[in-house]
Amino acid sequence: MHMGNVFSALLSWLSVKSRGGKWLLRIEDIDPQRSKQHYAEQIMEDLEWLGLTWDEGPYYQSQRSDIYGHYLNELSKQGLLYPSYKTRAERLAVSAPQEDSPLRASNPTSPTPRSLTPNPSPWRRGEELHNASEEDSYKQVQNKSQKEIDKESTKQGKHIAPSPLRGGQGEGLSLGVGVALHVSPTVITYTDRHYGEQQVDMKRDIGDFIVRRRDGAWAYQLAVVVDDALMGVTEVVRGRDLLQSAGQQIYLGGLLGFPRMDYAHLPLLCNENGQRLSKRDKSMDLGALRQHFSAEEIIGKLAFFAHLIGENEPCKPADLLPLFDWKKVPCDDILLQSPEGSPVW
Repeated sequence: MHMGNVFSALLSWLSVKSRGGKWLLRIEDIDPQRSKQHYAEQIMEDLEWLGLTWDEGPYYQSQRSDIYGHYLNELSKQGLLYPSYKTRAERLAVSAPQEDSPLRASNPTSPTPRSLTPNPSPWRRGEELHNASEEDSYKQVQNKSQKEIDKESTKQGKHIAPSPLRGGQGEGLSLGVGVALHVSPTVITYTDRHYGEQQVDMKRDIGDFIVRRRDGAWAYQLAVVVDDALMGVTEVVRGRDLLQSAGQQIYLGGLLGFPRMDYAHLPLLCNENGQRLSKRDKSMDLGALRQHFSAEEIIGKLAFFAHLIGENEPCKPADLLPLFDWKKVPCDDILLQSPEGSPVW
């Protein structure tokens, strides 16, 4: 885990615990190429070391494939799915689609936080899924006979089971072809607990998107929407680069008949170049930081960043519960200054 991960975990833990709720741990290991058990064990060990203990879980998404298949079938019955052969969109679909999205401050008297240059979604406007326009391509697939689909799949060296993509029994959705969701023109509006009202134009901002890869891996969006609903999640707290993703998840949850939940997004921790912290920032991961700082020192620094305490001093997560308030948390991204090769921030 790097400091950005820990920052999200800490504020998520404080938000729910300050109101007497439960914090659950879910291991999102749906990408078989990147998910290893020892990674999950390291995350859990880091969380326990920091004092961020969970009340439920761990739940492993890799063990919930039958559940996701059931809800894919529900989408298939609605005639919303079609085959896709675009490998890049499939590769990106299994991870959270972080973007540098424009922000709206929740407090109109606060300065509007700076907006980083937006990066297009990997499926934005359906450009990764279609060569023709979205609507025309969707209609072409819907009007194809099974013989035509089989012929197309043969050219790709793949096999598509008897067509479930046009409203049949979803059990026929086989491996060998990616599955995409057709998105209708819809504007999703929701109120973020920190950044206020947000709007996502599903057709313009998102477009059609992958729900299952051809190798059988489940897309991040489908898996988290299903899991949040079935696990009784009422609040999701995460980095503000996923503001747009909340609209996407609300849209998909609506198709499946799930209730809406609350979302609270938080500012990003950025390196000295203004980039969101990631694995490239080795000096900011816990492997490096634990060699130099105690858990209390790390929690205290993050609490200082969140404006929960006025001095940078060591503390435990439980010490911050009576101090937590979303109104204190800044909207602007937080720039960390760290000398090259040093774990000092």
